[in-house]
Amino acid sequence: MRLAVPKAAHYGVLITNDSFEVLLPKEINYSEGLFLRWELSPGCAPTKLVRSRLVDDFCINAEFILIPLHLIFVKSGTLVNFLMKYVGGDIDAAGFKWVSIREAWDEVAKLDDDDLHMGECSSLSILNNWVHEQRRRLAEDEINESHIESYGRFDALCHRARAVLDRYPRYFDGVGMYSEFMQSMLGVAESEIDEIDNFDLYLNELCARAERPGRSSRREKDLIHVVRFSMASAYRCLREGMNDDYSAECLRAEKFIDYLEQIYSGVSPEIRSRAIKGGGAPRRGRLKQSDIKIVESVILSVLEVRKFKSRQSQNYEISRIIADDVLVGISKSGLGDAFDLDGLRQFILDFIIVNKAARTLIK
Repeated sequence: MRLAVPKAAHYGVLITNDSFEVLLPKEINYSEGLFLRWELSPGCAPTKLVRSRLVDDFCINAEFILIPLHLIFVKSGTLVNFLMKYVGGDIDAAGFKWVSIREAWDEVAKLDDDDLHMGECSSLSILNNWVHEQRRRLAEDEINESHIESYGRFDALCHRARAVLDRYPRYFDGVGMYSEFMQSMLGVAESEIDEIDNFDLYLNELCARAERPGRSSRREKDLIHVVRFSMASAYRCLREGMNDDYSAECLRAEKFIDYLEQIYSGVSPEIRSRAIKGGGAPRRGRLKQSDIKIVESVILSVLEVRKFKSRQSQNYEISRIIADDVLVGISKSGLGDAFDLDGLRQFILDFIIVNKAARTLIK
């Protein structure tokens, strides 16, 4: 069957693989473009042009998976991009590399020329949308019919969560639970949950702190953490068929998304971005890197003296137990006013979770 191909001055190609990665040049010229394209020769079919030039120029074989019907307007005229799947060829020898969709968007953002940037954004969006739809189909094919409604609810909840967790995105990567952003966030949050001892106690304390009224960068961060952890827990329960726990986690996520939406209503992403970083004014708790090193050193010293055993004490409990001793230690260095007690406990807990030396001292 003959393929319907729109008429254009140029034809290009975006190549993906089974991992939904994108083929890009190893050495990118940001004054040119990221994706392959050729001018149409008279009497040559567009599909034949693209396939033959891939083989002749780069020894790469690929098969067509999508021929878009719309045109992209670039400086040199109209362009149609074919979407193709890699079949064979030495990618490294041809001067190319595989990158994720996220990395591809980052590279597009670096392009010098505005027209070139818009053209490559349109190009990548073709692949982006196709990948997003394939992920959705693959996931839904594995879903038990009785769980379709639950997955639909979670997908809708991911739309709301994305809006408050990623208010100033640098790239478009799909929407809902199958987007790059949400899949990455859910994976990272699940890993963090597994690293936190006595997570239920930790989350209850975090929720209590986040529910206190008012607007501050500290409360905003707490709300974001509650939403992340609730969404990740809901996703885990959804996959494991724990319906009651799934509903409870969704309700908690919705509650704290409501709080964030109230904070963000009428606030521009730029103001929000500055606020969460602390703005430009000095404030209590804002430390230089050298001061942070002092606090971390004091925590390690206290842990070494107290000789905790991880099987007997949880990280969360340890952070509460040693907070007073750490406060005394940092006060001697003139940093006693840098934290309130709750803030210091949170700092200690975060440090214990991520710092290898701290974890070694409580084994």
